Amino acid sequence: MPLTLREIAAILNVSLRQVQRYAAGGYRGHVLPTSKVGHSQVVDSTDFEQWLKLTGLGSKGTPEPEPEPEPQVSPEPSADSADVPAPEPAAPSVPRPEHLIPANPNGALTNCPHPNSSNWCTPEAMQHHVEAEARKLVAQYRGSGGTPHEYDYEI
Repeated sequence: MPLTLREIAAILNVSLRQVQRYAAGGYRGHVLPTSKVGHSQVVDSTDFEQWLKLTGLGSKGTPEPEPEPEPQVSPEPSADSADVPAPEPAAPSVPRPEHLIPANPNGALTNCPHPNSSNWCTPEAMQHHVEAEARKLVAQYRGSGGTPHEYDYEI
């Protein structure tokens, strides 16, 4: 039996526009299969039930809750381990380059490097990064042998 998108919206307790999004773009990688009948779209009830199972949506329109992982609790230190120093936190395996660190995490969003930007690095860090990338390109195109190129001039 075909269901209209309005009926599906009522079943899932979501808006008609949300069901239209499910039909156009899908949910969790699964598109709601629809057929055009005149100016409206309909969904076969068996297709709808299968889509519900694939997406994990319950009959209420909300995703079924995933089980929360148990929090890991470290054991309480005993009196015997009082003289054992606490382990130091591990250093990050790869340090972040300075051109990836925002200039000011609490600053304003900007569209170019700025000393008070929250989404760009400082202008100095950007300049260092650009120079390093330029050196890599020069080495790539001219070779890293250090031999003079025919177009290198002394001015």
